[in-house]
Amino acid sequence: MMVRQGVHLVGRPALGLTPEQVQQIQALLERFPRNLDELLDVTRRVDAILTPEQREKAKPLRRKVRHGITDLVLEPARSRFRPEDFEKFKNEIKRRMDLRMEGP
Repeated sequence: MMVRQGVHLVGRPALGLTPEQVQQIQALLERFPRNLDELLDVTRRVDAILTPEQREKAKPLRRKVRHGITDLVLEPARSRFRPEDFEKFKNEIKRRMDLRMEGP
């Protein structure tokens, strides 16, 4: 639900989405991805809907959201690491996620 609302709130003004693009993206987001493979598939489909300029504008926003989610998921493991090791671990996970989601 929040993702679909985000398409309206962020997508239209920030990316300049057309009403048709909003409808197509919302249709893809009817069911939230349950794993990384589904997320990659949805991301590729959304990219096919967006223009090259819109994709470039979306990259920093996607990265920020992805990093925020990674921070939330990894936070419970903080106590198992030394602080400097945890930061290295977290940054490596983010780097690998970026590589997987955006490619080389």
